[in-house]
Amino acid sequence: MKLKMNRTHINRFFEYSWFYLIVIAILSYVAFYYPIHKINEYKNYEKIVFFSAGGFFLEKDFNDNILNAFPEDILAVEVYDYSPNEPYLGSMYETYGMKADFLILSEETLQEAQEGLEKTFRPLLEVIELETKYDYFIKNDQVYGLKIYDNENQEYNEKYRFNSWINFINSCNYYLLINQKSVNFVKEAEKKTSNHGIQVFNYLLERYGSK
Repeated sequence: MKLKMNRTHINRFFEYSWFYLIVIAILSYVAFYYPIHKINEYKNYEKIVFFSAGGFFLEKDFNDNILNAFPEDILAVEVYDYSPNEPYLGSMYETYGMKADFLILSEETLQEAQEGLEKTFRPLLEVIELETKYDYFIKNDQVYGLKIYDNENQEYNEKYRFNSWINFINSCNYYLLINQKSVNFVKEAEKKTSNHGIQVFNYLLERYGSK
């Protein structure tokens, strides 16, 4: 015997079964898509993440340039760049900035967070050799940030090319910092760590730190 279903039957089916259809959809996502997504997701030591609260990255090919510079080491580059006037900047920092390898923050922000600097940012001397030609953000004899924009000294900005990297917004000094929790600044990398952050830091200095 054949069952005939007209439009009324179909409408009734969806009317009374919508809850179960939603449950089935959620279970399907959990069972199939989510595991595959997690498998394909890059690990922290396979990617480099940037967070800028000072302005937007200017180079459209910035991510590809880094990937091409380190084709066998870095598998992905992520950039989260925001205006300092972004109304939800605090939320964006909690979501993306706290997990980033590199951060671009204003001097004002660093001054306000001085009590927690050592817990949030890694001293640069621990991972790279610093050059005296640059200016730095220093607290308790520790160098935490490399100045990449000087609001009052245009000669400093013209001497280097950092402003060709980022369109700095507002009248502030900006610094490049390293996340204390990043796994990508281990000189002798072990399991689930890398030295990719050190490589990229030197790449940035070579590309933007001189004319």
